[in-house]
Amino acid sequence: MGNICSNVSKKELKFKPIIDEDLCDDKESEKLQLMPLIGNFNNIQEQEFTFTNPLSSRKLRSKCQVLSLKQNEFMYIFDGEILKMQNDQLLGRDQVEQFSQKPEFFNNLEQIKYFQQIEDYGSNQQKYYKLDSYWKGEKLIEVGGFYSKNGLKQGLWKETFKNFTIKTQVYFLGEYLNNKKIGKWRYIYKNKKIGGGFYNQFGQASGKWIELSDRFCEESQILYQGYYNNGQKVSKWSILFRNEFEVQFKEVGGGLYDYRSQQTCIKIGEWMELNDEFNSSSQVFYCGDYKNGIKIDRWDIYLNKDKNHQLIGGGQYKYFDKNSSIKDGKWVELCDGFWYQSQITCCGVYNNGKKVGKWNTYWRQGESNKKMYKFINQILYKPNFSGGGSYDDLAKGISMKIGKWIELSDGFDSKAQVIFVGVYNQGKKSGIWDIYWKQNGKNEYKYMQLVFIIVIQSINQWWWIISQIQREFSQGWQMD
Repeated sequence: MGNICSNVSKKELKFKPIIDEDLCDDKESEKLQLMPLIGNFNNIQEQEFTFTNPLSSRKLRSKCQVLSLKQNEFMYIFDGEILKMQNDQLLGRDQVEQFSQKPEFFNNLEQIKYFQQIEDYGSNQQKYYKLDSYWKGEKLIEVGGFYSKNGLKQGLWKETFKNFTIKTQVYFLGEYLNNKKIGKWRYIYKNKKIGGGFYNQFGQASGKWIELSDRFCEESQILYQGYYNNGQKVSKWSILFRNEFEVQFKEVGGGLYDYRSQQTCIKIGEWMELNDEFNSSSQVFYCGDYKNGIKIDRWDIYLNKDKNHQLIGGGQYKYFDKNSSIKDGKWVELCDGFWYQSQITCCGVYNNGKKVGKWNTYWRQGESNKKMYKFINQILYKPNFSGGGSYDDLAKGISMKIGKWIELSDGFDSKAQVIFVGVYNQGKKSGIWDIYWKQNGKNEYKYMQLVFIIVIQSINQWWWIISQIQREFSQGWQMD
């Protein structure tokens, strides 16, 4: 990292340096200090989480490492930084026992940093001990519940929702009996009931339910409404949505479940599903058919803008076997982070589920479609450049990026038009990558006399460099 920073001079850039060399060295040394510890970890697993992009205030996704140091001690690490040290007293015993399968303790970066659960044992004569919850060291009122001495949840509990943050204070209230939910449970948001349902004596969801999306938040208020039979979804389930300014929820999608047994239910027939990042500023739908729980035939992608559903992508699924299907033929897909101000799609061909050949990138600004090469040409003055690049199936059915690519920054939109031009060698960035930037409302694209020799081993470091560039330009840096 230090060599990369030292290759960029202030004179060349004509504005203040983007990256401080000492800061780069500190991040690298912090990672080196962690390396000797890895051999002592009993288990290393990845956990996906969401965080807020400080540039656009939009929700993004990334992954951190959850490391098991000892029997009941855990460490959360992201980009070389220790976010949290944790032991079983902060989890609840039922979660500790499940760690070997998959850690699902926290769902967003705020939870990892600020949320704690602490056991209060009281006196030795007590039959129960209490679990209290804290946010930034302050106790959350009446949040938590009681465990029996053998570690089973008992009685009334008030639990934080999976995507709980200080702005999305959603609680799940109900009763436990020997660690099983029983009776009526309800979701509370902004002091009002927003959903819930009933658990039978076996702890199975039963009858009519209204559930919250795992990513429920102020900008993405999504509910699922339907019926359970012995813990399995049956018949029609509706998808409901409202934006942060509305009172009533509206049905925006859904489909049918086929009940097969107490262990399985599967999607069948026509479905309208929501994009994982569906919210007020990115209302994207996927429409198509399921057969025995598998996507088949044509699936279309629609964008809802001003109550008008516009077809923006899609493609064909090929039936692979009784348990799966794969993408095949020509597809138009959405790039990660798609929203109204950054409508970016990729177009190319799948061969038996693998991307092959040339893939082009499109940027739709406002109501117009702009193929990336049209504005790339304005920058490079070369007629053969186009947004995107090529994939090659090199070995063992793995599709890899090869040759010259033009890529958009993660936060690319009309206010931060930053692109990167360089070469991939067997799926890895190689050699010199150039960076270009265009200010919104101007026709001229600037070549930022800034190059990186890609010796970066961590993708998070690369993202960090990009974020520094975007942050400064979004704040109005001027170039001579």
